[in-house]
Amino acid sequence: MPSNPLTHHEILTLIEPFTRRGFHADLAASNRIERKLVFKPVARSVDLPDALSLSEVLHLENVRAATYRLIRTLTYSYHQNESLEARLVAEGESLDGLLANIESVAPRRQFAYGTDYIIVKSFRILKHEGTRQMLNTHMPPLCLTHISAQLNGLSVSFTAPTVKGDPEGSIELMPQAADLIKLPEDLLAVLGVKWGLLTPKGNGWRTRLLLRGREPRRSLETELKVEQMIAHVAQTLSETPGRFHERLVAARWRVVLRRAIPLMFSLLLIGGAFAISSLHIAEDSQLRLLVLNAPPVLLVLFFCMREIPRIEIPPVPRRLKAAEWRTNPEPAPVASQSSDRTPFSSPETL
Repeated sequence: MPSNPLTHHEILTLIEPFTRRGFHADLAASNRIERKLVFKPVARSVDLPDALSLSEVLHLENVRAATYRLIRTLTYSYHQNESLEARLVAEGESLDGLLANIESVAPRRQFAYGTDYIIVKSFRILKHEGTRQMLNTHMPPLCLTHISAQLNGLSVSFTAPTVKGDPEGSIELMPQAADLIKLPEDLLAVLGVKWGLLTPKGNGWRTRLLLRGREPRRSLETELKVEQMIAHVAQTLSETPGRFHERLVAARWRVVLRRAIPLMFSLLLIGGAFAISSLHIAEDSQLRLLVLNAPPVLLVLFFCMREIPRIEIPPVPRRLKAAEWRTNPEPAPVASQSSDRTPFSSPETL
């Protein structure tokens, strides 16, 4: 970042494209020393349930010489004076181009809704303009960075990997209510092989989602998967714990089989070692050479794996005995949206 503070002349030059579009600088909230400008909030209209207001605030940062980062923060206020924030980030050299890209992404694109929850999405605009024709859309290609939702006593969030080439996204489930009972560790693993088991993290749980493909297709597919995951968790919490087992008993057994693969592979290796020891192999045989070198090769492969397999006897899935997910359940709020709204919308149709 340039070390010299923003001068008055530079500020006038930088805010000129924004002023033409109705954005006015908030000099009191800006930081001239760090070369950051903040613009005053602008009210936006959006069709969302229980919406009180939606405001848009722009932040402009001079990250490098002649390179700028523009951040749009949408603050969605709803009932009981609660609010959610969605961010959209773009980097480039042309202020007009950055602002045009930000404005081409409608605020509604960063929100989705279910029966009694709102999904908030944050993105980063990719610089590969050629993918705009590939996706057949007027919007610039988007890279998903974060998704969050507030469910029935539970906060669910997904964070995309920040390191290029990292195939794992992080998922956290944090209870908002102290009386929420322990969630089953296969709550999300029943969705498929790309979903991990829940592990404790503080008062909540965390897991991972394996990501495949290249941007921007990967973000589109991940967005749909996370929305489906949130809908799955919302449906699970709206039913009794016993119903989770009844509805997904086959998927829970598939999780058990996946967890048992490292144990079965280990038993197969041990059985193979005993079987080979009873064979009479010639000194110059290639099979003998393969057998002698197999243990170190397998050991190297074991430690080169991204995630070391857990050798365990997986527990048998059983029906949860609790009557409710919360020990002192509160009446569910009445949803204000009409019944013809779908739990979530495809990002390509918004």
